[in-house]
Amino acid sequence: MDAFHVLLVILALGACWAVDRRGRRRAADLHRLLDERHQLTATVLDSISDGVVLSDASGRLSLLNRAAKDWHGLPALDVSVVDLPARYDLFRTDGVTPLPTAESPLARAYAGESLRDEQIMICPAGLPKRRLLASGGPLYGPGMIKLGAVVTLRDMTGQLQAEQEARQALAIIENSSSILFKWRVAEDWPVEYVSENVNQFGYEASDFTEGRREFITIIHPEDRDRAENEVLERLASDAEGFFQQYRVVDAYGRTRWVDDWTRIIRDDRGRVTHMHGIVTDVTEREVIAGMLHDSEQRMELALSGAELGMWDWDIPSGRPVVNERWADMLALLPEDLPTTSQEWVELIHPDERDAVRAHLRHHLESEEADLFETEYRLRRSDGTWAWILVRGKVLEHGESGAPVRMAGTHQDMTRQRESEAERESLEEQMRRTQKLESLGVLAGGIAHDFNNILMAVLGNAELARMELPDDAPALEFLTEIEQASEQAADLCNQMLAYSGKGRMRLRDVDLSGTVREITQMIGVSVSKKIRLVYDLADDLPTFHVDVSQIRQVIMNLITNAGEAIGDRDGEIRIRTGMQPDCTCGTPGCLFLEVEDTGCGMDEETRDRLFEPFFTTKFTGRGLGMAAVGGIVKAHGGRIEIDSEPGRGTRIRVILPGRQETQAEPGPAARAAAHPAGPSTLVLLVDDEEAVRRMGTRILETAGHRVLTAADGLEAVAAVQSEPRIGAVLMDVTMPRMDGVEAMAEMRRLRPDLPVVLSSGYHAESLADRMEPGTPFIQKPYRREELAAALAEALLCPLTA
Repeated sequence: MDAFHVLLVILALGACWAVDRRGRRRAADLHRLLDERHQLTATVLDSISDGVVLSDASGRLSLLNRAAKDWHGLPALDVSVVDLPARYDLFRTDGVTPLPTAESPLARAYAGESLRDEQIMICPAGLPKRRLLASGGPLYGPGMIKLGAVVTLRDMTGQLQAEQEARQALAIIENSSSILFKWRVAEDWPVEYVSENVNQFGYEASDFTEGRREFITIIHPEDRDRAENEVLERLASDAEGFFQQYRVVDAYGRTRWVDDWTRIIRDDRGRVTHMHGIVTDVTEREVIAGMLHDSEQRMELALSGAELGMWDWDIPSGRPVVNERWADMLALLPEDLPTTSQEWVELIHPDERDAVRAHLRHHLESEEADLFETEYRLRRSDGTWAWILVRGKVLEHGESGAPVRMAGTHQDMTRQRESEAERESLEEQMRRTQKLESLGVLAGGIAHDFNNILMAVLGNAELARMELPDDAPALEFLTEIEQASEQAADLCNQMLAYSGKGRMRLRDVDLSGTVREITQMIGVSVSKKIRLVYDLADDLPTFHVDVSQIRQVIMNLITNAGEAIGDRDGEIRIRTGMQPDCTCGTPGCLFLEVEDTGCGMDEETRDRLFEPFFTTKFTGRGLGMAAVGGIVKAHGGRIEIDSEPGRGTRIRVILPGRQETQAEPGPAARAAAHPAGPSTLVLLVDDEEAVRRMGTRILETAGHRVLTAADGLEAVAAVQSEPRIGAVLMDVTMPRMDGVEAMAEMRRLRPDLPVVLSSGYHAESLADRMEPGTPFIQKPYRREELAAALAEALLCPLTA
């Protein structure tokens, strides 16, 4: 007996029970009770996607749910069973041959026949054609009194259409990553064809086609019997194809999940001869596809499969009644189920409680919409929240016309909500990453161009100093110009550090000693009301860093902490030590920690702390914390932040231990190591005219002769036409042909020609474009640095 038999038997037995127990009541009371049950049943059936059709003892339609009405386009219920083909346009599965009246599903069920998964076509005029599976049978009461019949209809149009499209796409699939099989229907299902990409499972096509391996042997032992039985069942039916999901074991012993779409091939006499299959590896996703074989629980399984709980609300008393599925959504025990409207409302999330009440009140008062629908959160038994989609309908009205009964369904939408929130979070992270990357490119570009300007300012200041006597009053102004240029260069370094293209002059440094060296600077950078506490570890191993950048990190962190405390009394604690859980990839990570008792930060501020020009103050501070992030990243370190509003902030910078890297000598040492040589004809290449003019003067003061070029093409032409050129000083970033490309052409023409590259970027940021060992000098450079770089290149020229 299927679920629809069960449903109507329960209704009938309930009616008989009512008669037996309340035999002395009036017939009107019994009719009212039956009408109530009928309305409740109709509401429940309207909420499922299957069609349901019932007839009474006389063979007339007594109930159609919403789905059945929509499919048939049926305007009324008072239709005889014998009129079904004419009214409903029932056809055989070919969609052309009309279905005789006696063979219609409801007529056969009324006649006493039990049906299961019988295929029919419904082709009502003006409505879409549908292919349905019909199941049903007669309904009997006590004493085998016929009460009517019931038929359920499942819309299979989409599934069968998909199978047809899959057959048409076989030629395309054959060239895809899915594996094509052709089995002959015989003992052990010999494989006549399998596509070569079966090697993704570690097997060769010939293993199957030459009979060395049977396909069924690669099916997982736990799935083998089920898969085989399903195939045999389909072969014995009239099905054109079928779908299976099971596990296979590849040649390496690994288990994989596969989807198997199979088409059954028959000869002209209708005998099955072959099967064509597409087997696709779907290990990375979970697919649960089940067949509902137990007809006695069809109704409950349909509700559960749709994740629907059922509720029935008596409005005057406020008492709700729910089914087991409703309770399962919230993991509630029977004793915890709501028994009043107020208890139900208390399960609603406080943020949505008032809105839900207002929405429901408006619906009950106006009933403008046929169906009440809303979505809100309900509290589970463990205190977590479940998003629930609620649909319902008023079933009864009182004498005054006010609603007195309402019923409907619940659907758990938590997973969909969480997936949507996760998608939005990922999109927001991507937007932030793209924004920061764009700002990094912008900062690096500005710093590069600004370094070219500083090159002219600083170089000309040096040249002017050389022309003045030692007691000239103008020297004081030149000193200020040079100091301002150095400060501007430091700002450029901050921008380059943020963009990841900063220059690092590495040397061995004692972290605690570095903090002690700048304690005076630290003291004047914060309010006198703030107490500075130093907790610096002794005997720390040295680590290899750019000490000026590390000082910048320390000062920026302490300045940030002081501003968080403001004008209040507070404390800043500076700690150093060994990091216990080092994950930087080098032994012995060290940490620098700055902790304050300031205002703290919320989650949004923490997330944006290292964005350039972001500030919680009225006016910005520029690139301070953004530069900290860039410097730490450039040193291969990481940053940990612990902060909450009102509880202060702790920022820990973790840096890797010492790596064996040769420190870069200073400009003075390089100049001493490579004193100026004889006069040389130097080709100076730069797209900035100011840089060319300044560089010419510097080189000429060093005793060299100078030719200039504005880009790589001009430079290559000059090398071709002027064999006396003894060295080249060339910018990397130029229009038409950049410095790297031009250097390659020059080396092809003159392999022994010394070439020194220069750029506003640091050499490390250009490492992927330059060959190792290429002489390089970063802008803005001083006169002694240029002299040293050129002398070094002349002593050690490039070779092919």
